[in-house]
Amino acid sequence: TAYLQVAGKRPGVMLSSLVMTGLDVILDLFVGLVWKNGMFGMGLATAISEIAGCLVAILCLFGKNRMFRFRFPSVSFRQILGILTQGLPIAINQICFTVSLLVLNRLLLVYGGSNGVAVYSVLSSISSLCFCASQGVGTTVQMLTGIFFGEKDRNNVYETLKQGFIWAFLLNTVIAAVIILLARPVAGLFVSDNAEVTNLTVHAIRLNMFNIVPMSICVVFKNYYPCIRKLTLSILTGVLENLVLIVPVNYLMGALFGLDGLWIAKTVGELLTLVFIAIVSMIKSRRAGLEVKILSLIEEDFVLSDDQIACFDIRNLEDAAAASENAGKFCRNLGCPSGTVVSKKKGAGTFFIRAKEGKIQV
Repeated sequence: TAYLQVAGKRPGVMLSSLVMTGLDVILDLFVGLVWKNGMFGMGLATAISEIAGCLVAILCLFGKNRMFRFRFPSVSFRQILGILTQGLPIAINQICFTVSLLVLNRLLLVYGGSNGVAVYSVLSSISSLCFCASQGVGTTVQMLTGIFFGEKDRNNVYETLKQGFIWAFLLNTVIAAVIILLARPVAGLFVSDNAEVTNLTVHAIRLNMFNIVPMSICVVFKNYYPCIRKLTLSILTGVLENLVLIVPVNYLMGALFGLDGLWIAKTVGELLTLVFIAIVSMIKSRRAGLEVKILSLIEEDFVLSDDQIACFDIRNLEDAAAASENAGKFCRNLGCPSGTVVSKKKGAGTFFIRAKEGKIQV
């Protein structure tokens, strides 16, 4: 899906997700109501739906109007290492999450018994649905930051991170408010035949929903850091969020408040992670505050100088001819080979030419 987004195939991303989710729901209903094969059937339904979503994505990749063409590359060890390195934070994050989940299940049995575990399974399903908004914002921040960081466009990196924070906060605040207000109807979708479990689920939903706003901000940071080559910080943030901080917090909150403490613990862990991020950002920037410039960890000199950028405002054919001539002069002054690019596009606008590592970027 990340590749489809870069290739401009966003409808393909949506179609793949819809096919995967829709087919999973249909097959789950078939397994539960018709086949009645329990957990094996549910697992098989999930596997089939994910394979179907993957096939849809592959078909989109080989469509007629695709941006990129595939060929057999000569892959080097350095490229393979780079791919593995970029995926390392996600892998470590999932391992830490699995370990913390085992600990949490043990505590749920201690403080809530089988009902506590059952309620958490409901919370997990609801959280997965709510996570869609955070993941959408996070992947968008990741894609745009990678582009702007590669171009040394510091201001747009700032703006991307800022917009990521704003939309993550707004979307998840609305989602949390709706789920809290509709906690009982939502709980009724999962449990309805046991009044005790239903009441416990409603209470747990309302307490647990406070975590999705700070969690969404953490998601933005974890997607942002690899794009600015802060891979270690991305890994450290994931380890703290999903293991080092949350496990002790679960034990402490459980000991102090029992089962309610476990529902609140995730919120406390996310907030502590954000405090850690803020402290690291201020230490590295040697400034106090929570401004985007500080949190971005981008150096002040990370920008192309004015003499490396040429801007041409083109409104008519005369402007285009003048811009072509001036662009040639700009290239020659920088010692870069100049060339001519003809584009038959309607409309007008402002075009930038950037000189970077001996190449001219338009």
